[in-house]
Amino acid sequence: MIGSPRDAVLDLPAYRPGRSAAEVAAEHAIADVIKLASNEVVSGPLPGVVAAIAEATGDANLYSDHRATMLRQAIAASNDVGVDRVTVGPGSVGLLQQLVLSYADPADAVAFCWPSFEAYPMFASLMGAQIAQAPLRRQSFDLPALADAVRESAAVVKLVLIANPNNPTGTAVGTDDLAAFVERVPQSCLVVIDEAYREFVTDSRVVDSVALVEQFDNVVVLRTFSKAYGLAALRVGYAIARPEVIDVIDRTLIPFVVNGIGQAAAIASLASPDELRARVVAVVAERSRVADRLRRSGWMVPEPQGNFVWLPAGRSSIVIGVELERLGVVTRVFSDVGVRVTIADQASNDRFLDAFHAVSVNLDAVEWGLPTGDLARRVADELTQLDVVGGRLRQHAESGRTAGFTDPDEPTGERWDEGQLWAHLAEFGAYWRRELHTIVDAVIDGPVPFGRTKRDPHRRAMIESGRNEPIDRLHAAVVDHVAAFRADLAEMTTADWSRRGIHETLGEMDLWAFLGHFVTGHYREHADQLDGLVR
Repeated sequence: MIGSPRDAVLDLPAYRPGRSAAEVAAEHAIADVIKLASNEVVSGPLPGVVAAIAEATGDANLYSDHRATMLRQAIAASNDVGVDRVTVGPGSVGLLQQLVLSYADPADAVAFCWPSFEAYPMFASLMGAQIAQAPLRRQSFDLPALADAVRESAAVVKLVLIANPNNPTGTAVGTDDLAAFVERVPQSCLVVIDEAYREFVTDSRVVDSVALVEQFDNVVVLRTFSKAYGLAALRVGYAIARPEVIDVIDRTLIPFVVNGIGQAAAIASLASPDELRARVVAVVAERSRVADRLRRSGWMVPEPQGNFVWLPAGRSSIVIGVELERLGVVTRVFSDVGVRVTIADQASNDRFLDAFHAVSVNLDAVEWGLPTGDLARRVADELTQLDVVGGRLRQHAESGRTAGFTDPDEPTGERWDEGQLWAHLAEFGAYWRRELHTIVDAVIDGPVPFGRTKRDPHRRAMIESGRNEPIDRLHAAVVDHVAAFRADLAEMTTADWSRRGIHETLGEMDLWAFLGHFVTGHYREHADQLDGLVR
């Protein structure tokens, strides 16, 4: 050994980027290889960006603006925050490293759920910091467990790292859940919300997390131009936080690390929001198509919120990765955990689907972390039914209020107007989602007691208090609840689906009966009632 490198560095595993198409082509002696391993977008920079890059190359002999002043101003304007709340770095991963360097001493700890972004434990280990870790729960960040890990850590937790959506599983947690988490951890602990894939999120529960920076002193939001904006090679990211935090992060910014070409490209990218939106819509449509095809072929995948899908393949992951490579499809394998597959253009996605179909013939379904076979297809059908009834309710919400009453309900005899229907739609989703978790999370064997009856006074009070609320506000609550149910159903295990509940008046029922009576069927019933109101 030449010199005396730090033990922390010697123990550090090198970052493994996605394998290149050329590397795989040479290894397997095949000519036509596609790379779906690194979550790159296929469409390149946005309009006007290439011209900005070309112009910036004329100053390549000069040092760039170290503080990237114009870029900070553009980011601040784009996010409606003061420029003193913005800093830039070499991708969001560069800013992550700066945060760990700035806040974590060897005696401290860094907390996160696992599996997540590989750089998290690497940067913590580089500083010699301890790790306070909680496992994912059903493919998603388990924020209550993570809060417990922070509070119970023997070392002081200086940083919590939350990937939202999570890389590699693609799952997201709601912004209200993030706020509740921040309230549970000490204010001295910096909560870093890593949003590298935020542009691709369609879950309505995830709103602009910059509001959390305004609400809490100890929140940092990280974003990047590498993914949706198509600037991966130029390495530009940014952070939004309180000015005092920005000042600390800037102290570890390597001089001139965000080069002038990258700064010019990022500024030009922010000038094309409509083109960015169209690109994201196309990626999301392909993502939904790929996820649905996988599910209907008998392999359930969690609800994807990035520009990739996650195959929860467990110990079969390496086998899947190798077999896909032999068919010319390069994916990102996480040994004994799963396989991440980037969404590309339709032709490339179809090639992956065909290759996976060929590989899946010999897969051991037991290793798959989610339902397979007919159960996966049945869950996919349930998700589609939720989408359909959600679309019907959206049409009603957009049409405005109408007159009339529902037919008398049995056995109560209740007749509701439109306001009461919407108030009930808005209140029951949160309740029945909690009851769903009462059943699937219970530690007892046998049927789990759950539920309320139509006589429940709280239910009646909620309906009456909400009947005069604006319908668009009530509909927004419905949209959030449907999104939550989608994520729940997509991420429940085969064992979860075997659970049963027992209701006070309806008796014992499996989860399909539960969904038919209290969730999908309940939404459909009230959509039918809205259809029947006098116009």
